Amino acid sequence: MPSDHLGLGPFLSQVRSRADKFDAEELRALLLAHAESLEPAARAPFLSMFTPVPASARTPDGRTLLDDIAAFAGRIRCEEYVDGWGWDDDLHDERNWGDESWVIEMDELFARAAAAFLGSDRHLARDAYCELLDVLGLDEDGGSFCGALPPDEMLQTDIAEAKARALRLLFETATPAERVDTLAAAFNDWRYVGGPVGLRDILEARPEALPDVDALAEEWVARLPSQRGRSLQRDERAFLIELASWSDGPDGVGALARRCREDMPELFVAWVDALAAAGRERDAAAACTEALDLVKAFGAVRAELAERYAPLVEGPGHRVFCASTAWRAAPTAARLRRLAACCEDATIVAEADAIAVATPPRLAAALLVLAGRIDDASALLRRSDPLGWSRSDHPGPAVVPVLLIAATAPDAGKADYLPAATALLSTVDEPDRRELVHALDPDDDSGLAESEALVELSALLCARAATASGTPKQRARWLCDARAATDARVAAIVTAKHRGAYDRAAQLATAHAEAVAALDGTSAATAILTALRDRYPRHVAFRSALEGAIRRSPRLSPLPSRRR
Repeated sequence: MPSDHLGLGPFLSQVRSRADKFDAEELRALLLAHAESLEPAARAPFLSMFTPVPASARTPDGRTLLDDIAAFAGRIRCEEYVDGWGWDDDLHDERNWGDESWVIEMDELFARAAAAFLGSDRHLARDAYCELLDVLGLDEDGGSFCGALPPDEMLQTDIAEAKARALRLLFETATPAERVDTLAAAFNDWRYVGGPVGLRDILEARPEALPDVDALAEEWVARLPSQRGRSLQRDERAFLIELASWSDGPDGVGALARRCREDMPELFVAWVDALAAAGRERDAAAACTEALDLVKAFGAVRAELAERYAPLVEGPGHRVFCASTAWRAAPTAARLRRLAACCEDATIVAEADAIAVATPPRLAAALLVLAGRIDDASALLRRSDPLGWSRSDHPGPAVVPVLLIAATAPDAGKADYLPAATALLSTVDEPDRRELVHALDPDDDSGLAESEALVELSALLCARAATASGTPKQRARWLCDARAATDARVAAIVTAKHRGAYDRAAQLATAHAEAVAALDGTSAATAILTALRDRYPRHVAFRSALEGAIRRSPRLSPLPSRRR
């Protein structure tokens, strides 16, 4: 996971390469042209470049630098720069206020550490960089620094480059027996300091080549058995993949994936991605086939492999296989939508017959509905808690609207068809939009691009419910099931005085009432809502929420005044 800045090594290489294309007169002309373009404040620093600096002046005094860093760290630990916590009108949030001169002091200390680094005092630069990065790590709880931004963003110093330099120095100064554990500890200590740093950043921190990179890769892999049972962090895994591909490219990642298939099957996904990025689609498809044979039948890794396999081979049968494999391995709403998009009804029915026990209840209910098994979805709802509908796995928001729509299906063509039920059903799409399709990288939502082109889950469920084939007796039962779920949820919310959920309970009640109005007329719906209101005479806030929901419905009439 390398950063996107140009390291010192390749930068100096490019400067030399470009400068070699000019003679002395041409270089002088370039310098003069650049000088003419400078703002007045930049002219004196530019002239200082032409003043010779003795080598002794370029390298800071080691003891003084480390003492100054220690003193600064002590002031940060004692929160001497922090006056207090308060509201910031510009941020619309609270933050630490105080003396922000720490920024200037720390930038100066980092500049002195950089001078030691460029002056080739490796041990001094290592100690200075490490201690300064450790100071930034003190802000993990947000109380040591003041300012409107995170500390590393307040500084002018490029903290990612400082980390790369520190990691390179740790590697260069550690013994071969210590360097892997030393680097691993540093990755752990500075994980949340600055941006991510990868192998390329470490290699490019100096113009000189880093020795023993191949040995480092082998040492890092050899260390893995001692980490068994502990999940690798994102940066550790990315660094490991970079090391594996250093000499052998994607094939090195493949060898590592086979070697670590029990403890880190996610490396197979990295292998497929590396092959695809190298333009080796046929090899990537073969890697998917091999990996799917080796990894266990359930889990996000198998699902991601299937999703990567899908575009690598042509044919509708292949897409169905991949969609089914991904869904069964790690069910998500996006995967269910993809399954519905490429599979025939018979396949959907077969998937419903094979629902795993571990499938989240909301997704299980949605699949049952898509398979035409509305009664089974209703049974799943009856076994669920009447509270907790805001949880992404609760079947309520998916099942109750479906029951209402299916019960009144002959009216499906009307423009104002059950607006409260369809609004409630749309809430099943919200977790899908937040869903992390790529479990290996929680910050990467690129895998959602394809799913966004698919039909929303709410639309799939609504269409299936509206075309449900049911006898009058079945439709009556579906409406009865919806009312039972509605009454149970409203009672659970109101009797427990969950005031924050009163609006949602009122919306549910009006959704049921709209269905009753569609079937039996507005007066029947009014009678049900009046009885519900009168059932809670002392809960003024709920009655107010209910009356507001009724006013917003185009299919319902205001309730008669309550008799005293």
